[in-house]
Amino acid sequence: TKRKGKDYFSEEFKSLLNSLLCFNPCHRLSISEIREHPWTMGPVATNEEVKEEFSRRKMELDEEMKKQKAKDPKATTFDMSLIEGRSVHRGVGDEDDEENLEVYMREEQEYEDEMENYHSFFSTSNLEDLWGVLC
Repeated sequence: TKRKGKDYFSEEFKSLLNSLLCFNPCHRLSISEIREHPWTMGPVATNEEVKEEFSRRKMELDEEMKKQKAKDPKATTFDMSLIEGRSVHRGVGDEDDEENLEVYMREEQEYEDEMENYHSFFSTSNLEDLWGVLC
């Protein structure tokens, strides 16, 4: 981000991101390579640490909004009708009881043998030649 400077992101993170966004798909990292990358092996914030960080940021934003509102009340008004009914959000501190949350279950369809025609092909070409064309 521009405000935080060019050194905000670690070299490991930059390396991972560059490897994920390689133009040539053959040079992109595989799932196993991503899992073994030094950045993904680094420390991970706990759920409580994340909640605390977002609560802290929300308090900072609320304080900033109060200051702005005190300076110029008209500048801080926002027409909520622009977003009503178009977005869903859940803010920090708006904890819902877990029992009240809807549970969505995913169902998988049974595999049908006829579907194989849609995701496979046959070729008499050499595998290396095919791979060279694809990559």
